[in-house]
Amino acid sequence: MNPAKIQFSEDELQLVSNANFILTKNRIIQKVYGLFGTLASDYRDRRFNNISSQVTGIAPKISRGEQYGGLPYVMLDYPRYFTKEDIFAIRTMFWWGNHFSITLHLKGSFKSQLEDKITEGDRFPDREKWHIQLSGDEWQHHPTADSHSLLADFRSKEEKENIKKSGFLKISYYIPINEWNNAGKELQEKFDSINKALG
Repeated sequence: MNPAKIQFSEDELQLVSNANFILTKNRIIQKVYGLFGTLASDYRDRRFNNISSQVTGIAPKISRGEQYGGLPYVMLDYPRYFTKEDIFAIRTMFWWGNHFSITLHLKGSFKSQLEDKITEGDRFPDREKWHIQLSGDEWQHHPTADSHSLLADFRSKEEKENIKKSGFLKISYYIPINEWNNAGKELQEKFDSINKALG
């Protein structure tokens, strides 16, 4: 390819000339790391219902990347127990330009043990705001009409049978980025909601 044919658009040229954009982005990511570090400590101080020390004894992990849907992200996993067959994890995530989320992810023996308990009755008092995922990409972290439904809609016998048939179960809560100032408190509250639902 002729190098002369590789050109920046006007918007791209303005952006690549602006060092402050990247410096600001780096500061934002560091603030998210700070928030997630505080949350990790807070989560670990919680007493867990019906979860073994085999799971809770694994230290929290914070990781980051640049390419989830082409955008930067930060993840906090705690508790975090991942094997090929079994998963028990609570993942807190920041996704640039979109949302914060907190997700309970169950698979294998943990799913079999807990699926009835966490989907029965009103374990989650604000069920109309929680999303459930039973299909699609197990490592997808954003809701779509094809992959997610509101937890409040899963009440019928048929819908509960679908939960049993699924290879994994994820229950998620999403917080818009523009609610940053209250996100830490809300994530703590939703973490407690998950823990209570497991009891």
